[in-house]
Amino acid sequence: GVHKSALAPAASIADEVIGIAAATMDLPGRYVSINLTTDFMDSARLGDVIHAKATIDRSGKTLIHGTCEISHPERQKVLAFSTSNLVALRS
Repeated sequence: GVHKSALAPAASIADEVIGIAAATMDLPGRYVSINLTTDFMDSARLGDVIHAKATIDRSGKTLIHGTCEISHPERQKVLAFSTSNLVALRS
């Protein structure tokens, strides 16, 4: 099989998907990631279709906390799970 570190691009996918989910909240200002933690649970192979679903769990005046699950729908496996905090940029 493919080593789990081959899923490292999953962290970039999670960062983008969480950021997009935060942008859909129509909050004033811009937010940027200040941290991202990704747990890798299984691997995918080149050419596999994967799904990424983000949820915004909490949002306040300056901080947003989101999660992202990356899964392999055909195998019904969770491949990676990420959590991230985003902070509002000051104008």
